[in-house]
Amino acid sequence: HSRGLTIEECEYLLKKQNIDADELISLFEARELGMVNFKLVDVREWMEWKSNRIEGTDVLVPTSNFFQTLTEAELSMDENIIVYCHVGSRSAHCQRILTDMGYLKAINLYGGIVAYNGKIIRG
Repeated sequence: HSRGLTIEECEYLLKKQNIDADELISLFEARELGMVNFKLVDVREWMEWKSNRIEGTDVLVPTSNFFQTLTEAELSMDENIIVYCHVGSRSAHCQRILTDMGYLKAINLYGGIVAYNGKIIRG
């Protein structure tokens, strides 16, 4: 169990449009236990990424260079993708773009890195 969550509860979270910081922390724990898979994508800019990022982030796809970097990131259309930014507005925009492009499981981290109280990598 991850924070007491079952696989079914984790899969339910990955079907939502938006998740909060506590839900992401639970999903990280579930991913470490092999219960679920997802990619965490930071859509902030390079300098923001260099300053700090959520530990466990898989790839940086800056909003300003979104389409080119998205191609390089080689994300699958049917994998679970969680996007985040500073407060959640850029990532919500990128989530809509991903959905419009046919990505079936794009999720926004509501509140962004500002609301995240888990482990942060600095520098």
